[in-house]
Amino acid sequence: MKVSVKLPALVLGIALLCSGGVGVASYMSGANTVRGQAEQRLMALAEGRRDSLLEFYRSKEISIGSHMGGKALRSAFSDLEAAWAKYGDKAFETLTKIYVTDNPHPVHERDQLVKAGRKPYDKAHAKHHTSLRDYADANDHPDIMLINLNGDVIYSARKRADFGVNVRSQDWQGTPLAAGFEKIVSGEAETVLGFDPVFYPGKDNEPAGFWIAPVAVGSKTIGLVVYETPIGKINSLLGKYAGLGETGDIYLLNEDGLMINDSQRTADVSELLSTQFKTPETMSVMGGEAAFKHLPDYNGRDVFAAMVPFTALGNKYTLVVVQGADEVLAPLTSLKLWIFSIALACAVAACVFGLLMARNLSGRINGLGEVMNRLAGGDIAVEVPAQSASDEIAEMAATVDVFRENALARERLEAEQRESGLAQERQAEEVSRMIADFRSEVTEMLDAVYSNSEQMRCAAEELNSVADETAGDATNASAASEEASTNVQTVASAAEELSASIQEIRRQVQSTTEIVQNASHAAVQTNNKIEGLAEAAQRIGDVVNLISAIAEQTNLLALNATIEAARAGDAGRGFAVVASEVKELATQTAKATEEIEGQIAEVQAATKEAVSAIAGITQTMSQVDEYTGSIASAVEQQGAATNEISGNVQEAARGTQDVARTIVTISEKTRITSSSAGQVLSASTDVNSRTNALRATVDRFLNAVAAA
Repeated sequence: MKVSVKLPALVLGIALLCSGGVGVASYMSGANTVRGQAEQRLMALAEGRRDSLLEFYRSKEISIGSHMGGKALRSAFSDLEAAWAKYGDKAFETLTKIYVTDNPHPVHERDQLVKAGRKPYDKAHAKHHTSLRDYADANDHPDIMLINLNGDVIYSARKRADFGVNVRSQDWQGTPLAAGFEKIVSGEAETVLGFDPVFYPGKDNEPAGFWIAPVAVGSKTIGLVVYETPIGKINSLLGKYAGLGETGDIYLLNEDGLMINDSQRTADVSELLSTQFKTPETMSVMGGEAAFKHLPDYNGRDVFAAMVPFTALGNKYTLVVVQGADEVLAPLTSLKLWIFSIALACAVAACVFGLLMARNLSGRINGLGEVMNRLAGGDIAVEVPAQSASDEIAEMAATVDVFRENALARERLEAEQRESGLAQERQAEEVSRMIADFRSEVTEMLDAVYSNSEQMRCAAEELNSVADETAGDATNASAASEEASTNVQTVASAAEELSASIQEIRRQVQSTTEIVQNASHAAVQTNNKIEGLAEAAQRIGDVVNLISAIAEQTNLLALNATIEAARAGDAGRGFAVVASEVKELATQTAKATEEIEGQIAEVQAATKEAVSAIAGITQTMSQVDEYTGSIASAVEQQGAATNEISGNVQEAARGTQDVARTIVTISEKTRITSSSAGQVLSASTDVNSRTNALRATVDRFLNAVAAA
């Protein structure tokens, strides 16, 4: 295939490949951008709806907490329970007949019956029903109920089928009311309990959820209050689809994966408790972390889903915000068309440009090929077309032009060779003349070389003799320097051993000095402690003197007491006995203090002797410290002198070694000189012989050239 076909095809292929690659990359980038924006938007919507639900649950929890702890509710419960109790075992039969069966209002308006008679329950009902019903209406609760500790539903605002029943009965086991009753009565729960919607028998098996709380007086639970969950309010909160397009929806899933809200997208179908969206993705989010997934929803529709977890009233939930994948990725359809159009336009432009460029290149190559064919045929007069561009084709044209110039030069050279034959005859005559001149000059030069080589041979013989004498002297000097170096090394070793001994003495003196200093410090500390002991003994003596004085005073007082007792006669006899005992104790105290004074005097004398002895030891240690200091100083000076001697000896040793090495070097140089002299002698002899040979060779060469 010719280049004129290959080049356009190659350019077209590259253009299509580049356009396609850029288009695919742009589409993938756009898809990632659309997906990222969808994730941000759906996650923001999910978090916003979750926050709204949490705020709703918090507000309800606060409202219920305030209501269940209020005096009005406790008063209503007490009055209604007391009235209920008056009916005994017939309470259910009697009151359900009055307020349910015979209620004059339609089923969904039974709460309009406020007072049905003059019985105690009728009066209590008339007193509290309106406020309880109004609270339920104001807070979007479909119903509000009161249950006593026996499990009887003693009040219901809406008077449905659950009014008057006992939640502990077999028919009501498994209902939220029964479960909440058991937890609160057993003390397992002391606050509001939340129960997700279920198909509730008290509401004709329609979905209903409940928030159940205790009614307490102080710390004592007297009953339960039940608030039906406002599912309609939750549906309203989650039924706002702004930002979700036409296919977006919101699901609130409980721990079983059941939807506990009714989608506003399907007015004719209720998803509440009838739809389960239980997948590994939705269940892993519950109680964990938020996630964004591309998956099929409960009816198999391809969606993007933003899932966030939250907890309310002890229950875990997952809020799922979905939007159809087709709607989310709809911008990619127009993007795909736009990218295809641009890529196609770029490909067409690249093809046109490539064809023009390929045509230009192929035209230049074809023109150059024609020139090369003519050159190959011997037409060296052809002109190489000029090249305006500086590319490879221009370089090829320049090379072809060089070939053409070489062919022209070769033709000129052949013409010149024909003309040079005549000039060679003239050159032969000139060569003969030059040979004669050369013979004369070479003969003269060879004579001079022979004379100089003879002189060089004589000088080499004399230099060889001198070198032999120098080598002998160098050998003797080397032996002497080796002996001197050995002696100096011996002195250096002895100096080093002396220096090491002095270092050991200095170390021992330093150790002795440290020991003496430590002993001196210990003696000083001991002296201080003994002086403190002497002072303590002195203080003890002062205390003993004080005790002795007190004993003497006590003795005098006892004596006075004895005298006074004697004056008192029989009345003071008992006092006299006591005074006598006190006097005896004072006497014993005085004796004891005398003994203590003696002991203290001995201690004080001993401590004084110890102080004097330790002072002598301290003085002796100070003198020893001074002596060891003097010894250490002397050893230090001796060590310094020895080190200086050792250094000088080492320096001398190094000097003798340098001298020895120098002499060895001189000997080696002398040997080399002798060898060189021999070589010079041999070379000069060889030069003489070769000069004679060269003379004969030049003569033969010149004769041969002349003969030729």
